[in-house]
Order: sequence, then C-alpha cells, then structure tokens
Amino acid sequence: MIKRLTLVLFAIFSTNVMANKQGHGSVTLNGQIIESACSILTDDIYQDIDFGAISINYLSGKSLSPIKDFSIHLVNCDLNKESGEKWIDANITFSGLLDMNVENTFLTTGSAEGVGIKIYDNEFNVAKDKEAMPAIELQDKNTTLYYKIQLVRNNKPLKAGNYKSFIRYMVSYH
Repeated sequence: MIKRLTLVLFAIFSTNVMANKQGHGSVTLNGQIIESACSILTDDIYQDIDFGAISINYLSGKSLSPIKDFSIHLVNCDLNKESGEKWIDANITFSGLLDMNVENTFLTTGSAEGVGIKIYDNEFNVAKDKEAMPAIELQDKNTTLYYKIQLVRNNKPLKAGNYKSFIRYMVSYH
C-alpha cells in the first residue's frame, strides 16, 4: 500500500510542478557599462551597402566603381567625462580581411573576382586596416561621421558574379 501511495503522490506532485512551469519563461540580459561620449545609432551598427549591378565593361575601362556614401551617427553624446574633463573628438578604425593585391584594400568574397573595397573619409583619406582614421570633433548631443566606399580593381582578371565583404569598425573617443 505504501508503494502505491508513494507512486500516486509522486505522479500528482510532478504534474503540479509541470503545470506550474506552463506559461512561464525567462529572459537573459547582458551588456556592459562603459564610459563613452556617445552611442552609435542602432540602425548604423550593421549597415548593408548595395552597389547594385556594375558591368565588367565599366570596371574594365575605369578600374573604380562609383562611390557610395555611408555615415555613422553618434547619438546621445555627453561630452563631460566622469573625471570632469571633456571628450573632444572621435575616430573610427576599420578592420577586416585584406586584399593582398592592392594596398589598403579590403577583400571581397564570392563568385565575382577582380575587385576589392576601399573606404575613405570625407577628405579622401584611405582607411587602413586596424589604423585609426583622422579624428572628428564631437558635437554635443549628436555627431555624424561621413565615409565613402568604393569597389576597386585588384589586379586579378575580372569575373562576373556576386561578391560581399565584411568590414568591422570601432569608435574611439578622446
């Protein structure tokens, strides 16, 4: 009798435990607290820049694609540091896989061949892998950083197809 009672009680309690878990879940949060002058606008954290279709004939004659503009918006800027000093400027460092055929050119992957990616600031300074671009003065509240991106020939034969490149950036404040 005791064995049967134990089994019946176990079955009743385990059903209650399972029923109590129904309709419940959990959320895990993470992040970090940093001292930073600004935040990056959420829409600018991951950007897709579409060059559209560019003909081989165009690239054969020019060696450069049209330039595409992109920007990084720094928002909610507070130029006062905890130490009482002020944030003055920011610079961006781009990094990614390099195309070894052309200096300061980021690699493209995919079925297309013969092109790489160059990034410039508004003054046409070329982005170099893991090297900070010239500093831009910060404005209180919001600052927009403007850049240009371009396909360039990389001394390999051109081949039609799709291409992509993944280039990271990091903002440093001073």
